[in-house]
Amino acid sequence: MSTVVNNSNPPSSSNGGAGFLIGAALVIVLVLLLIFFGIPAIKNNVPSEVNVQAPQISVPVTLPDKVDVQVTPTE
Repeated sequence: MSTVVNNSNPPSSSNGGAGFLIGAALVIVLVLLLIFFGIPAIKNNVPSEVNVQAPQISVPVTLPDKVDVQVTPTE
């Protein structure tokens, strides 16, 4: 004896692939924005020149005239 299973029809999607079209359109818009704004930004990527004056700090430093370094080799 065999068992008969009646499956009902699967629920149909009524959007007709609209989600795929919206996703594809968003990807295209994103690529166009990247091309429109990205390429000129890369071309004009020149380091800007910022002139900041260093603070003037006067600290008295005395340096010896001669430094005597004696090195003894180890065996």
